Order: sequence, then C-alpha cells, then structure tokens
Amino acid sequence: MPKKKPYLCRLFELKKGAEIHGLELRPEGKGTIKDAVIVFDHVDGMYSYNTVRLASGEMLTNDDGSESVVHLANGAWLKQVGDHYVMATEEEIEKYGRD
Repeated sequence: MPKKKPYLCRLFELKKGAEIHGLELRPEGKGTIKDAVIVFDHVDGMYSYNTVRLASGEMLTNDDGSESVVHLANGAWLKQVGDHYVMATEEEIEKYGRD
C-alpha cells in the first residue's frame, strides 16, 4: 500500500488556536524550553502573532507577567500531525509543498 502524502500548509492558513509543537525556544532569562507549544493567534504582516504554552499547560510569561509572544514567518511550511502541526522539513517541502 502506498504511503499517505503528508498534509502540508502555510502558517497563514492556520485557524486561531492551532498548536505548533516541536520547536526549541530560548527566551531571554528563561533558558532553553524544549516542550513549548506555540499557539497561533493571527497573521500581522509578514509575521504571525503566537503565544507560548508549556507542555504542563501553563502560559509562558515574561518577568512583568505579560504573555510571551513568538513571531514566525507567515509563509512557514507546516505539517499536520494528528491535531497539531510541526515545522515541515526541507525534504517534505520539496517533495509535497511546492506547486
């Protein structure tokens, strides 16, 4: 049986609340966070506005108590894995992402 083609999309196609897993973050003064979940909110020009949640479910906050924000390029390629997304590899983009 042939392998199923992975579903790839661009970040700007996500719905609010979509989760991106598997990114390693290094926010100032917080060390490295390997279990972060990026929660997509909206596209704002060339970049997106996303908040960060830890695997435990709590929102990552700055020293002043505000939510930590991550801005990803709006055209980034993502691969759907179950109910969330991960960044697509260059090989996947070459094989499945370009029209």
